[in-house]
Amino acid sequence: MSTHAINQQIRDRIFRLSGKEFQQLVWDILIKIYPDLQTPKMNHDLGNDGYSISEKAFFAVYAPELAKYDNETTRKKISNPTPNQSEEVGDYEKFIANWKDKFGFTKWAFITKENLMGNPHQKIAELNQNGDGVVKEHWGVEQLIEKVMGLEESVIRGLFDLEADITVNQLNLGIVNNGKTHVEKQAQMYNEYNNYGTSEEDENTAVDEIFDYVISQLPQTPTITPADDRQMQVKAKIKLNFSVEKEQLEVEKYFTSAYTKTKLIENKLQALDPTIQGDIQLHILQKYNEFKRNSQTSIEILDKLFSFFTPKKRERNPTFAAVIRAFVLLYFEDCSIFEKE
Repeated sequence: MSTHAINQQIRDRIFRLSGKEFQQLVWDILIKIYPDLQTPKMNHDLGNDGYSISEKAFFAVYAPELAKYDNETTRKKISNPTPNQSEEVGDYEKFIANWKDKFGFTKWAFITKENLMGNPHQKIAELNQNGDGVVKEHWGVEQLIEKVMGLEESVIRGLFDLEADITVNQLNLGIVNNGKTHVEKQAQMYNEYNNYGTSEEDENTAVDEIFDYVISQLPQTPTITPADDRQMQVKAKIKLNFSVEKEQLEVEKYFTSAYTKTKLIENKLQALDPTIQGDIQLHILQKYNEFKRNSQTSIEILDKLFSFFTPKKRERNPTFAAVIRAFVLLYFEDCSIFEKE
């Protein structure tokens, strides 16, 4: 496929997305560019849609559900230092108040689907004149495409699910490709990768969607190493909950292998409706409490949680087992389950 054809398919795909789907795509792109990307863990993200400590870069993604961006609303989303009672401060004010000095960020990027013009564009220019030591950028579709085209072609194909001989209209209509529709072909590829077959009895829950997403993204996601402070916090919580040194080392190994998968899980969780996020968190807390009442040790509880979230058909799949561990350990790390100081 020519570079022009890839470019056009990416452009069309970006323009078809809005809301959380667009935000998820941006995270998928950013994590390929910034392997240390940190994404928000809570619904009230204080203007944070991801940041890279190593590059001192902070990102605010604006993805309204509407087909078009309203200039005045977008301008206030960028910067609104004196809101009225029905408004919030802008994303840049949230960044200054909550994030700028935390890691010494020197770049702030406001990311949208469209290339902004008029008042929003002018607002970015005005912010760059305030002398606070932060470079403010706007990334629209052109900048996103430029970033994507700098990646390896195999990574680009994985991000956008591109086929060499399929047009965007064929993607939309599900036209048959080599005897199968595009959707059917992707399902087959996924099942072959997992060595796992589906049936009509299989549930398709939000948790299943998270696991499926992680499995599909792993082949083209670089290994991510946690920051030192995060590793120290994890080790402290492990020691708090596991008194036996052998068990501590066991859980530490689980965390070491889980980090890349945990970041993908975080990305997918943030794309879900906040109510669903809360339901999942409460579900795992309920199971933790149930197992705690009927277990002797913390390691038994952890093993039971791993088993609970593993479907029968995937018990012998080591990749899926690693994803399950990452999922449970994410809630261990953020103190949703197990003891905390």
